[in-house]
Amino acid sequence: MIAINPIINKDKLKDIISNSYNISEPFDCKFIRRSFNDHYLIQTKNSKYILRVYLDNKYYINHINDFNFELELLSFLASKNIPVSYPIRNKDGVFLTKFLYNNETRFITLFSFAGGFQINPSLERSLAIGFGENVADLHRVSNEFKSEHDRYKIDLNYLINEPLEILQQHCNKHNLGNLNFFMPYANYLYSQLQQLPINSDAYGIIHGDLNPSNIHLDDNNNITIFDFDHCGYGWRIHDLAVIKLCYNKNTYEAILYGYASKNNLSKTEKELIELYAETLIIRKYKDVLCMLKISNNDINNNFNEREFISTSIDTLHNIMKK
Repeated sequence: MIAINPIINKDKLKDIISNSYNISEPFDCKFIRRSFNDHYLIQTKNSKYILRVYLDNKYYINHINDFNFELELLSFLASKNIPVSYPIRNKDGVFLTKFLYNNETRFITLFSFAGGFQINPSLERSLAIGFGENVADLHRVSNEFKSEHDRYKIDLNYLINEPLEILQQHCNKHNLGNLNFFMPYANYLYSQLQQLPINSDAYGIIHGDLNPSNIHLDDNNNITIFDFDHCGYGWRIHDLAVIKLCYNKNTYEAILYGYASKNNLSKTEKELIELYAETLIIRKYKDVLCMLKISNNDINNNFNEREFISTSIDTLHNIMKK
């Protein structure tokens, strides 16, 4: 059986980049990390870029149009002065470059470099407020974006039902029992989050994963947001719930203050951010298991699946105790 998504030889990538993009040579190509995509630092004498190599068979990607939606969105946001890492067109004038590797069709995109370093989960209040304003601007401006391409929707089935189904499958695989104990609470989450409004303030395009590793801050306190691979249509508090989970309390509250100063947040939305954050913890189970599947466990060769499932069950019990 031929493994899918092997990490591509750097010399092969350099040849593809040279043939596809107008960047100065010579340049260096350095592997950075693998997650739902592989990322490389491309460095010329005077410039830096980020190369994304898309992994095949991601559960939330149905068609090449999903890629094009994200890339066109980023180009649009950059044109509106939203601080994002944006895609760079290749010699054919398009954002996405297609090639064949080990009999697999693969795609790459070259992005502008996000200067600075990963943002700290604990920020000075003024920086946190500014970050919240950036997120609000992103949401508001994205309402103007129009695309002929489809993109997936982050609904309650995506957030609750799907991850619990895959978790149950793995419970069965490892003889770890069933999740019946959690179903009443899952139904409670479902019923509560159904109260969320669907209007242009509360629902629309979201980033999907505003954790600190996807935000850079430079020496001049300029923020750059990148990795919109999980962007889609959903409730705007999704992004705020990710922030609640990933940043400390004071920073989160300052970010929320900055956000609310530029984008209306209803009382219902504010009250449901914490419950929404619980669904993201549940959702993470499917993300991890699916990521490992498409990366052939290259992310962590020592990953203990049974232990992960057992810990996930413990987490569900803890969520119910809150």
